[in-house]
Amino acid sequence: MVQVGMFDKVCSVCGKALSSKSSMLRHKNLHLGIYSYNCSVCGKGFSTKDGLSGHMSWHTGTKLPCPVCQKQFRYKVDLLKHRKVMAH
Repeated sequence: MVQVGMFDKVCSVCGKALSSKSSMLRHKNLHLGIYSYNCSVCGKGFSTKDGLSGHMSWHTGTKLPCPVCQKQFRYKVDLLKHRKVMAH
């Protein structure tokens, strides 16, 4: 459920609604091509530390194991989807 006023910041470039001043600044920097975190291997930029960490797993081949069944995933988002589908 979204509360009234929860997304009161609207991007003047694309119209995306954001919930805080800091998220709006980070979002606007994406339009400008300004990234806070850059990959030391290929130079690709990311707006969040988590984004860079996930990307680095591509370079290193590091995989994240499911703590229940030990199936391994390259990306955190895939592990989270797996856990939701498997209900563990």
